[in-house]
Amino acid sequence: MYADRYAGKLDQLAGPNLGALAQLLNAIHGDAASRDQRLARRTAVGDAHDLEQIVELNELVAQREMQYLKGFLSHAGSMPLLAATSRRQDNRGSAIACECPMSFATACRTIAMLMLSAGALTACTTLPPPVSTTELKQQVAETERAFARTMAERNHTAFSTFLADETVFFSGKVLRGKQAVAEAWKRFYDAPVAPFSWEPAEVEVLDSGTLAISSGPVRNAKGELIATFTSIWRREASGQWRIIFDKGNDACEKCAK
Repeated sequence: MYADRYAGKLDQLAGPNLGALAQLLNAIHGDAASRDQRLARRTAVGDAHDLEQIVELNELVAQREMQYLKGFLSHAGSMPLLAATSRRQDNRGSAIACECPMSFATACRTIAMLMLSAGALTACTTLPPPVSTTELKQQVAETERAFARTMAERNHTAFSTFLADETVFFSGKVLRGKQAVAEAWKRFYDAPVAPFSWEPAEVEVLDSGTLAISSGPVRNAKGELIATFTSIWRREASGQWRIIFDKGNDACEKCAK
């Protein structure tokens, strides 16, 4: 059977050879992928043979990993071969018993591989390498200026790209979400001349490099101070800063002088 192609190889691996185990797992996944493609082509004619084979292999790998994990947690040092019996059905519906031997060395290798895999997945979701707060503050200031240029250049589409999906804007009423903010701000981009402009005067960033705050003046088309703004920016996994909160405040007469 298809699963038997790898059964012996999984159990014959000896010593802490993570490289060999990784290559074998890659071969299994590659073989399963190719059969998945053939299955998709054969589904139209009702050929379920490949599906049965893929399910069989998935059961084999999951079965062994569970046994290795149990053995690793239950024993310390050398231990004899263990065996567990599972039952599956062949293509005629008959029950078949399957013994799966395991050694402590194999358990250790499998646990190590699982830990490496978990580490790889974690690495995929972390932020880019840390940089100095000075550089991060510069990034946020430049992002704020680029955000403001979308107004000057009358580019509403570009404006929307700076918005986080869950952004919240205080624009008279609370606007929640990228779409709501983009739709509400569309009116500011319709006229040929920008109704107002803004620029960052102060920027601060958390030491973690994940959040930043920027604030500065808002001026009308004549260049007169009419308000101030405060924005919160979040650094995403890609390294891109996107705005998550924005609030403006009317400028008092004293502040305008």
